[in-house]
Amino acid sequence: MFFYSKEESDQSTVSKQQPTTAKSPRTRSERKATVDPNLSSSTTSERNLAEELYKIRKALTSYNIRLESQNVRINELSQLMKDNFSDLKTETNACSKSQAEVQKQQQARDIFFKVKRTQRRPMERFHHYYKHYVINKCKADLFEQFINRESNNGGKIFIPRKYRSKETPTIKNDQVLNIKKKESIQKMQNDISCMRAYANSHQDQALAQEKQIRELIEMQSTDTETITLTMVHFEDWLQDTKSRCSEEWAKKESFFLKLQQQYLEGEITKTAKPQTEEEETNLTEMLMDLADDTIVTSTPAQPKPQTNKEQVRKQPNQRNTRQATKHDGRLRNRRTDDHQNARVPPHPNHEPFNFPDRTRPNPPRNGLHYRNRHCDRSPSPHCGWTFDNHSHQPRPTYPIRPRHDYQPEPEMEQYNRYYAAPYIPPHHSQAQLLSKSLKFNVSTDISEFTKLDFLADAELLIQKIKHKSYHFNKPNNNPNSEVPIVKNKSQRRTATTNPDVLKLQDTIHETVQSCFNRTNKSNNEMVHNVTQSERAALRELQNNYELVIREADKGSAVVLMNSTFYCNAATTLLQSDRYKKRPDLSKDGAIKKLRSARKQIIDEFRLTLLKDEIDFLENFEESLAHLYLNPKIHKSKQIIDAVTKCQTTILSMEQPTDLPFRPIISGTRCPLKRLAALVHKLLEPFPKKVSSFVQDTWDLLRKLPKTVQPGSELISLDVKDLYTNIDNDLGFKAVEYYMDKHPELTHNRLGKNFILRSLQTLQENILYEFNGEIYSQENGCAMGKDYGPTWATLAVGYLEETKLYPQIRRHYPTEIADKFEKDYQRFQDDTLLINEHGVSKDLILELFNNLHPQLEFTSENSKTELPFLDVLITIQDTTIETQIYHKKTDSFNYLHFGSNHPWHTKRNIPYSLARRIRGIVSNKGHRIQSYLELRKRLITKKYPRPLIDDALKKAESTPRLTIINSGASKNAKEQTNITTLVTTHHPVLDKIGAEIITISARAGLDCLKGTKLVHAKRQPPNLKRLLTRTNIFTKPKKGVIMCNKPRCGLCIHGHNNLLEGESIKLKNGKVITANKLINCDSTNLVYCIICPKCSEFYVGECKTLRARMNLHRNHSNPGNITTPPLKVNQHLKTCADGHFLVFPFHVVHTNHQITREAYEKHFQKVLQPTLH
Repeated sequence: MFFYSKEESDQSTVSKQQPTTAKSPRTRSERKATVDPNLSSSTTSERNLAEELYKIRKALTSYNIRLESQNVRINELSQLMKDNFSDLKTETNACSKSQAEVQKQQQARDIFFKVKRTQRRPMERFHHYYKHYVINKCKADLFEQFINRESNNGGKIFIPRKYRSKETPTIKNDQVLNIKKKESIQKMQNDISCMRAYANSHQDQALAQEKQIRELIEMQSTDTETITLTMVHFEDWLQDTKSRCSEEWAKKESFFLKLQQQYLEGEITKTAKPQTEEEETNLTEMLMDLADDTIVTSTPAQPKPQTNKEQVRKQPNQRNTRQATKHDGRLRNRRTDDHQNARVPPHPNHEPFNFPDRTRPNPPRNGLHYRNRHCDRSPSPHCGWTFDNHSHQPRPTYPIRPRHDYQPEPEMEQYNRYYAAPYIPPHHSQAQLLSKSLKFNVSTDISEFTKLDFLADAELLIQKIKHKSYHFNKPNNNPNSEVPIVKNKSQRRTATTNPDVLKLQDTIHETVQSCFNRTNKSNNEMVHNVTQSERAALRELQNNYELVIREADKGSAVVLMNSTFYCNAATTLLQSDRYKKRPDLSKDGAIKKLRSARKQIIDEFRLTLLKDEIDFLENFEESLAHLYLNPKIHKSKQIIDAVTKCQTTILSMEQPTDLPFRPIISGTRCPLKRLAALVHKLLEPFPKKVSSFVQDTWDLLRKLPKTVQPGSELISLDVKDLYTNIDNDLGFKAVEYYMDKHPELTHNRLGKNFILRSLQTLQENILYEFNGEIYSQENGCAMGKDYGPTWATLAVGYLEETKLYPQIRRHYPTEIADKFEKDYQRFQDDTLLINEHGVSKDLILELFNNLHPQLEFTSENSKTELPFLDVLITIQDTTIETQIYHKKTDSFNYLHFGSNHPWHTKRNIPYSLARRIRGIVSNKGHRIQSYLELRKRLITKKYPRPLIDDALKKAESTPRLTIINSGASKNAKEQTNITTLVTTHHPVLDKIGAEIITISARAGLDCLKGTKLVHAKRQPPNLKRLLTRTNIFTKPKKGVIMCNKPRCGLCIHGHNNLLEGESIKLKNGKVITANKLINCDSTNLVYCIICPKCSEFYVGECKTLRARMNLHRNHSNPGNITTPPLKVNQHLKTCADGHFLVFPFHVVHTNHQITREAYEKHFQKVLQPTLH
């Protein structure tokens, strides 16, 4: 222990209390020197202890000082926390209350957005109904103001154009004008009453939709406060919708009032021409300048000089056509600043309220028709054209008001016409859909099956490249082997070890999968080319089996018939002598008979036919042919008279008694179909050797003389029912005659014996089904056979060369007979003769009717003009002129621009039609008129005006002789080395296909050098395939049924492997449903095998169900000592003693193995089988 002396303690205390001003020591030695002097004499150890004690004392002093300061800080913080604690507690309570309110507001907002998302249609209907309520109500008020202001304007009243008289009075006095004025006012008043009625109806419907939405909101939650907050959001939406509708009408009203003021002040006159007429005038002048032909007839009237005001108002269209109208099947809208009010303002020269009627074609927007999910351009029946950009739902159908004053333009009255005979005319949505023509392709979303088909098509391209790589630079072992005439597509899978090809395969697979992943995200943004109401109309027409839809035999008109009327017409036709009912044959018996006839031909010429040709004749999916009828409306006088008087696009008639039909046998899968195709290919060169043969219109124009003798006469003859009236003996003699006459055209291997024997088999086995009964044609050639046109051409040509020409030479000198043979032209059953030497037309008709007892000819003659094919031949003095001929029932139903077709197809249609006019119409004045008519028709089909005008310019600048002679060199094209990727057309998938072609071309494979890679597009189902049916009497069924054949191993002989029904439930709970009607004879299937004991299952694919099941039964047989190659067969062999159940559920649309394997992998991924 150490003790401090009192002196040391006092000195230290004094030193603390009396600080000095001396300089403090800095170094360690200085600090040692300043130690207490009393310790200087002490020992060294004591001095060291003193130093340590000094340090400890100093450290304690500093620590006490810091501790005191920290205590002061702690006291200050404690006091501060006590002061603010009450405020913090108050703020916490307030925050909890505000958070609850925010949660309720957020919940109310979520409920409103959920209702807005899930109940989109009621909200869209409310917007639609309220908008039309505002428009009708305000429009009726505006019309009443126009009528009531008559007294204030000194008798001058503003009458919109649609209510003015269409007839110009011959005597223009005050009395006549007053009568016309009163008639117009009466029409306005009638329309006002209709508008009031529509406004009340729309108001009631809008209130009903509002009530429905409110009820839906109240059902979303039980909290009244949350529902109240949700109603606040809904009220805001209502006010916004109503204000938007009012703003739309306010803009229209201000524009109409301005036009009224201009009209009353005399600035707008009735002589003002619309912009379309000015465009047509400019186009006419341009086409007249391009043409170099001599004008024979009077040219169109020259336009009147424009005023300064009209020149300023004229605005040329400089839209980029390709950029604005790209993207197949889904036109994209170019949004402008006023896109929310997408109504295109009328041209200043247009008089107000000149809205088109419902029955007239849709007016395009500057030549472009924008239809997408955000813009519905269905015409309103009472307020002209309205554009609803906020609605995804089409407008509902309204009854058409009677429009007795409506007179369509003469050029437009027959556009898009279709006939209902006898059938109730379709409602508005069905009418809109059918007016697009049966060639229209409806756009669809990308489904899983669409992707599977595309994957299979891409795999087929890879197999083609592998095949080329395998055979690249390899010598041909059989250079003298003969190439088959016909053959099936190769199903052979080529294996290759070329690393470049395998790398290309992986690249294509990765590209397709990555593109599919991108399309999955953008699939919901797919813009369709039909509205939802039109899709609903399509489903209604598909499910209506009391309605028969057929395309007219000529003219492309759509004919709607009652099934009873159609069936009665077919029954009457089948009662003739040339058709025979076969009650002794069932459907399976008829197919068996046709197979037997085919087998006889193959067995008889087995040494002559090649292996690929036999495979082509036998291996394909088979079914019995069906009979269907096409109405010949162009030969019905009742329909022609009704068309002449009709002024609408829909013509409804009560069972026309004189309507003939053309019977056609649809046998695309008939067992003898492939044999008929082979015979047609062998006989194809012979019709060109017939002296009177006309191949097509261009061939006719090449053979027509330019001048004729004065007084010449045009004679046309037609054979009545040529195909069915050609006797079999006459056909055989004609074929044999031309084969003997031109032996160089006969095939060396399949010669005359094979052709005649095959024709005999085909003509004796014409079996088809109608209304569940089997019929046979006893004589003549059936319409629909591949060799039918060749058969008819050779038969009539044989009669001409063996009977007609010799008889003409007996009656007339050699010079006249030679001229007769030179000027005599025939296209199948239509005959044209230019009679320059006064040959008696009665004698000509008599000679023709004496050619064969079953052939009946009718004649038509004229010295001025006569139609032949699609050409109207006119004699002007001694010059022959040609024009395009249209029948009175022609509907001009060209392909709609909104159809889901590739861009190049729609782009070339205007040019192809204009090119046809340029080649056929020889007179310049007539040609310009035909151009303008074509332009109007294409505009009604929504083709862009710039695209049409460019096509007309291009066609007119092409020389006429170049167009006429272009058809003669079609067969002179050289065959190039082409490898194709064939996919079904889809706007999105086409881009992936183009990318695959680019990747393959840039791969740098040696086997692809000099090969042209082409992306070909397969047409998707159009309206004709979706709506027309050959078998109209039975609804298509889905499910699995037994064939009940006596030798079937699936359903007879105690096996009972086949599960019947529409669907089954698997062990894992998943349900599979059959997509078609399937039996034991079905082919190209995906099937499911189920173990009867443990219910484990397997999914596979097969080409023929019966053959594949026999293979499974053989491999799973317990008596089979070999080990089955498949796991499913091993399981069935051990678990179920070889027994199993099978349910085929999906029919693949093609017979290619690659496609079936793609579907098999898809269903294995979805169903997850345990025995795979």
